[in-house]
Amino acid sequence: MGGKNLALQNAPTGDYTVQTRLLFTPTSKYQKAGLVVYRDNANYLMLGRAYCNESPPTCVGNGIYFDLVEGNTGVGGNYPMSTTKTSEAYLRIVRRDNIYAGYYSEDGTHWTLVGVHTASVVLPYLGLTAVSDLANAQIPADFDYVDIAPPSN
Repeated sequence: MGGKNLALQNAPTGDYTVQTRLLFTPTSKYQKAGLVVYRDNANYLMLGRAYCNESPPTCVGNGIYFDLVEGNTGVGGNYPMSTTKTSEAYLRIVRRDNIYAGYYSEDGTHWTLVGVHTASVVLPYLGLTAVSDLANAQIPADFDYVDIAPPSN
């Protein structure tokens, strides 16, 4: 994941919801931005918009992806989701115990479940991340806000 474009804070104790609105249009493989629940570069959960050009069903090009990485290995699926809006995304992660549900919305009101991950490691931080492609091409990622509250959905 890398730490260059990673803004973190301590996660609340107990259950919570974290949400943001992201403006981001990835155009090449490995460009991604979104919400992250984090321990270190080998253990994290990320919900965001990314570009992936592998074969379906693993990738959908510019879409929403929900990944859990433990010990540098992807756990479970990455839940690729195509969207009609390719540059804007409302993102929400709901934590209950060690279960994390990722949601996506096009309007910030109507939410669609992207997927659910169960983490076997403690993820004590949460925040925002933006990652460039392998060529280190710069791409802007704009976050309107970050809201942390008791669980919803």
